[in-house]
Amino acid sequence: MDDLGARVDALTCFLPPRVMTSLQARSIERLTTIQERTLRAARAARTDVVCRAPTGSGKTLAYVLPIADALWCEKESREGEDGVRAMIVTPTRELAAQVAAECERCCGTESCAVVVGGASAKVQEDAIKVKRAKIVVGTPGRLKEFVERGVIDLRTVETQVLDEIDRLLDGGFEGEIEAVMRPPGACQTLCFSATISSSLSRFLDRRLVPGYAEIVSEGLGGSNVGGRVEHFCFATKAGDDAIGMAVAQALEHYAIERVDGKVGGQAIVFTETKLTAERVRATLTNMFTTEFNSGKRARRVSTLHGDLPQPARDATLASLRSGEVDVLVATDVASRGLDLPGVELVVHADAPKSADTYSHRAGRAGRPGCAVPGVSLLLSRPESSTETARLEREAKITFRRLVHIGERSRERVTGDLNLDLVERIDRGPVEERRHDSLISDNFAAFAADIQLIGEKKKSTTKKKRK
Repeated sequence: MDDLGARVDALTCFLPPRVMTSLQARSIERLTTIQERTLRAARAARTDVVCRAPTGSGKTLAYVLPIADALWCEKESREGEDGVRAMIVTPTRELAAQVAAECERCCGTESCAVVVGGASAKVQEDAIKVKRAKIVVGTPGRLKEFVERGVIDLRTVETQVLDEIDRLLDGGFEGEIEAVMRPPGACQTLCFSATISSSLSRFLDRRLVPGYAEIVSEGLGGSNVGGRVEHFCFATKAGDDAIGMAVAQALEHYAIERVDGKVGGQAIVFTETKLTAERVRATLTNMFTTEFNSGKRARRVSTLHGDLPQPARDATLASLRSGEVDVLVATDVASRGLDLPGVELVVHADAPKSADTYSHRAGRAGRPGCAVPGVSLLLSRPESSTETARLEREAKITFRRLVHIGERSRERVTGDLNLDLVERIDRGPVEERRHDSLISDNFAAFAADIQLIGEKKKSTTKKKRK
């Protein structure tokens, strides 16, 4: 077997011709496990869905496909009807724009409206009322505003999606989310995250209809980092110059140049604060300017953080995707959901505060479409060895401690990674509650487990008795 999930042409009952064409145009011949399972649960079983899967496993397309199927299947019978039919809530503006682009690819260019702060509310309102968008993707604050003003009538919403739901709740958006969500049973609810805490589980139990489908997929060793990512740790001194030197060395060894015309050799450097991000950017810019003057490859650096106006943030991401920017210095605003196949290296200039944050940061490297496996490099301080060990335990990863940056420098890869599936999936219907597993040689090993959950307490009790 040569891939993760079912072949696209085997799922024509769930994928309308317009969607099939979109997938084929992007050379997507198979769905990932979570994409297939979510599609079956949402469209065949018609249950609410909770999906926990590592970064880079295709969560966005997993919920866009069932929405697209519903819209296209009922397009003729509901022609002329007004109202938003699907609402997708994301924690950041950047992720909202990325999700909207996927919706447009599958559902049409005028099917979707992006509703976020920092941009013209009038333009967004026109997209809903004048252009009659059927899908709204947005951040909690602006969505709440539109619901309260009557721009969005929740009564027409048939599918509501909470993407990166753990970040939504951790970011203090629970009040806004409660305000824009329809009650359990009023519509279908799909929730996606790389991590699910106990507090999030309690929230889901309140907001989902009992009997919802749970889809679980894990990375190597049970970690939440998808794709193939090598985890390195290097002890360095504090200070912008030391960080800059480490980043420059890491780029030289772990971020190759473009292969076959593809954008590549890019890196994201994560810092804790906006001020540190700007300082590191300035240091790297000066360093790369000096290197360029001495005949080395020019590296272009940009920043991304919450103080930047939305147009500047959009322009930065566009430059990164086009290859005009090689290094992005960012706060954790860039750690969630962004799909940037050219990013081969992630550097943690400041250590993440939690294992979840580490997983999301590291998951920006080596994503599907990347020419080489990714590298996640933690710049630690000599006195922080205890914290590094704790991070390993909680993130379920193992750092290779580097004596010098450049150890195990990877060989150049000239083509896309091949997926070598060792164990075939038994694709039974969702209702049969099958447990399937698969292992991929070049991407992370995934264990997919889907089960319909009724009364969780009773289910837990039965397991304990067994």
